[in-house]
Amino acid sequence: MGFNFLKKEKENLFWVLDIGNEAVKTLIIERDGNRIAVLGVGMRYFDSYGSSGGSDSAETILKKAISKSIEEALQRFSIASKNKVENQWKKWPVFIGLPPDMLKARISRYYYERAKPEEKISKSEEVIICRKCLESIKNEISNEFAKDAGILVDDIHWVGFEISKKIIDGYAPGNIIGVNGRKLEFNVLAIFMGEYYYKNIERILASIGLRILRMIHISENFFSLPISEKSNSALFDIGGDVVQLFLTRNGFLEKINEFKLGGRIFTEKLSDVLGISEESARILKEKYSNNTLNSKSAERVKEIFSHDKSYWKRDLELGLKKIGCNSHSFDDIFIFGGAGSMPEVREVFSSMVGDPFCEAKIIYPKSISGFDDYTKILDSSQYAPCLMIANSILKN
Repeated sequence: MGFNFLKKEKENLFWVLDIGNEAVKTLIIERDGNRIAVLGVGMRYFDSYGSSGGSDSAETILKKAISKSIEEALQRFSIASKNKVENQWKKWPVFIGLPPDMLKARISRYYYERAKPEEKISKSEEVIICRKCLESIKNEISNEFAKDAGILVDDIHWVGFEISKKIIDGYAPGNIIGVNGRKLEFNVLAIFMGEYYYKNIERILASIGLRILRMIHISENFFSLPISEKSNSALFDIGGDVVQLFLTRNGFLEKINEFKLGGRIFTEKLSDVLGISEESARILKEKYSNNTLNSKSAERVKEIFSHDKSYWKRDLELGLKKIGCNSHSFDDIFIFGGAGSMPEVREVFSSMVGDPFCEAKIIYPKSISGFDDYTKILDSSQYAPCLMIANSILKN
C-alpha cells in the first residue's frame, strides 16, 4: 500500500490505550480509508514500578506506566517520521480499553410482542420498541451488577448499548422497519462500569494532558477477526488476573463473562521456585512462550509449569461451569492476550475443542484484518486487544 504517514497532519492521529491488570499498551494510529496504520507502539508493565504495597500508590504506578508507554510510542513515531512531536500529542483523542473486571460487557435478551402483528413496523414504532428494550435491559443489568459489586444503581456508569441481533417471528431481517410480525427478540450488548472507576481514569488521563474520545470494550469490534459465521466459537482473552469469555453462534455474540484466572499464576510459580523477582519471572515466562530459551532452560520451565497446568485447567472448567458453559461444546476456540501464547495454556484450550483433531487457535495481530503495522513489532497475541480497540476509528 502506498500510504505515507510522514506527510499526514498530526491532528489526524489517535491514541489507543489498552490498560490491563499487568501492563499498559499504547498505539499511535491513523485511518487511511478502510485501513488503519499503526505508527507507534509502547508498553510498560506495572511490576517495573514496584507493587501498590510499596512507596507508590496503585494510582501513581498506573500513571507512571501510562506516561512511559506513551513516551515509548512517541519515540518510535518520531524516529520513523524524523520529526519532533513536541506537545502536539496531547491533542490526539484517545480510544481506551480497561481491565475486564473494571469495564464490563454483557449480552442480554429482550422479548417483545406486538399488539398488531399484521401491520408493518414504522420508524416511530421501532424507536418506541428500542427504547423499551434498552430501558428493560438497563434495569435488569443495573440490579444484578449493583448487587454483585456492592454499589448503588446510581453509581453505575453506562458506556454504551448496541442491539446486535433483531429477530421477528424466527427470522433475522436486519432492519425491522417495514416488516410485519408478532414476536420480536433482541440481543443487546451493554457496556458499563462503576462511576468511581470511570471518573478516576478520566482524571488520571486529564492530569497527563489527554482527552478520552471513547471508552471501548473489545466485544464491540470483533468484525475483523477470523471467526466463521457458521460455527459455535469461543474466544478467550487471557490476561494477568482475569479470563474473559466470548461465545458466538452463527456470527452473533451470545454470551460475555469473565472469571478470576490468568497468566500471573505461572509467573508467581516461577518466582517462588527459582527465587527471582516477579518481573524477572515474567520476562522468563515470555521468553519461554516465544520459544527463545535454550533447550535446557525451556525444559526446566516446562517442568515447573507441569503441576500448575492441571490446576489451571481445573479452575478454568470450574469458572466455565459457574457461568453455565459446557467446556467441551465449542466448534472453534480462539485465544489471545498476554498468556495466550503459552504452550500450557494453548494445550488446555485445545483439549476443549469439540473436534479432537483441531487445536485452539491463537489470534496474533497478523490475524486481524485491516491493519498496516509500520512499526514492525506487533507480533504477540497480547497486542490483539489493542487492535480490536483501534478498530473503533473505523466507526468514528
